[in-house]
Amino acid sequence: MPRYRRWPSAFIGLALACRKHPPSPAPVAHPDSARIPLDSAVSRDSPASGRPPAPLSFQAYPLDGARDLQALEDSVGPAWLTTILKLNRIDLAHARAGDTLLVPNRLGTEMELAPFPALVGVLDSVPRLIAVSQRVQAFGAYERGRLVYWGPASTGKAKTPTPNGLYFTNWKRKQTVSTDNDEWLLKWYFNFDNERGISFHEYELPGYPASHACVRLMSADAEWLYSFARQWTLARDGRSVEAYGTPVEVFGKYDYRHARPWRRMVEDPDGARVRAGELDSALTPHISLIRARIRPDSG
Repeated sequence: MPRYRRWPSAFIGLALACRKHPPSPAPVAHPDSARIPLDSAVSRDSPASGRPPAPLSFQAYPLDGARDLQALEDSVGPAWLTTILKLNRIDLAHARAGDTLLVPNRLGTEMELAPFPALVGVLDSVPRLIAVSQRVQAFGAYERGRLVYWGPASTGKAKTPTPNGLYFTNWKRKQTVSTDNDEWLLKWYFNFDNERGISFHEYELPGYPASHACVRLMSADAEWLYSFARQWTLARDGRSVEAYGTPVEVFGKYDYRHARPWRRMVEDPDGARVRAGELDSALTPHISLIRARIRPDSG
């Protein structure tokens, strides 16, 4: 892989065409597409509007060409385009012509679209914790049981899976070079398995597990987590841990053989959410150790 990311040729064509043409109107549905005009598909109802929000649902939005991506951004704005990409577990470089995006029917809050439960009672005494669901390819950050942030992830591919279990964040670097390949530049790197070199870091998000066991994140999410999590504190001899970093729970199993869970959200809006009790079941065997390793200086 190159040190600096190459954008796929399909997306370069989209980007260049977007620059050449003025913003186009919202696309009109045609007989062979499930798409409906964005003006009616995406509502801006919110509590401030005085109208109760419509039930959350999703539609398929094909990217047949550059105008479709531009029309989507014109309709929802750049910030919400990023949120839509998060829902689809991809970065902008992987929004390619010929693909189909999952689009919500209304613009509420990004946290409303989070695949993790808003509250986890078993964590009410835990200052900070990061949960990584391999099944839905996303991470969630909790403060005393309350979800405060989430983002898409790309965990290990089938040949190099990310091992499930409890970890603690160790050391971090704003930028480092991979030990697997010195052409891989890893930004916002935060290690959580020092022996095997597994970490959070920024890298490409293609919409499926693709890493060599690390947890890939979007750039903004990787930078946010870099500040959120705490490093370990080592003894002076560097051989023992005096204070552990932020707990990380990696859980769930990705189904490599079937459709990606978020692609099924048109039929089942909750299909890519962490199910009730799913996170609790993963945490229960580890909660005593998590509580025992809470840092005295945790805030």
